[in-house]
Amino acid sequence: MKRVAAFSAVLAALTVAGCGSDTTTNASDRSTTDTPSRAASDARSCVTTAETVLRGTLHGAVRGTIAADAGTTECRGMPRPREQGLRLQFRTAGVSRMNLPPLVLILGIDTLGRGDTGSALRTTVTLIDEDQERFFSTGEQQSCFSDVLKHRALEQDAQSVITGTLWCTAAIPQVNGQRSVRISELDFEGVVSWPEPTP
Repeated sequence: MKRVAAFSAVLAALTVAGCGSDTTTNASDRSTTDTPSRAASDARSCVTTAETVLRGTLHGAVRGTIAADAGTTECRGMPRPREQGLRLQFRTAGVSRMNLPPLVLILGIDTLGRGDTGSALRTTVTLIDEDQERFFSTGEQQSCFSDVLKHRALEQDAQSVITGTLWCTAAIPQVNGQRSVRISELDFEGVVSWPEPTP
């Protein structure tokens, strides 16, 4: 029971807009005022033109082909603190045809601002296997990068859509474990919500 509570607390912390890091820590070392139910209510559907918002293959401790549909995937995105790029979050439904459990993928893309694109942008990756309550994170290692190919504005709610490819040169280690996950390439299309400009 304590393990489930700790997992829920860390997941809630990771899904809160404005949290200061894209990496995971022990739940006992982290405090949050947000609950899992509030975090879930903040999630949105992937409002993009793509039918598939995540496409790629995972190897290692979590293995299978990701083909996450826009209609069954929750997307959130926001600027990182202190203008240090963007954070994209995807939460898949774990449908049977993917042969994968429900997953949360968080990408922290460095130096990317509103409307920007770029190549080989350093990216912090956190992957959460919700069924097994396992966390995998690049932490501070510089092994994953993103090529952001398109970045277009949406008319509603000061949002934009980011299209790109994530690629990693090393396996992503498990937090407090011995396993790892490898991602060679992963295509993504996510939605970022921008704060209202200060008057």
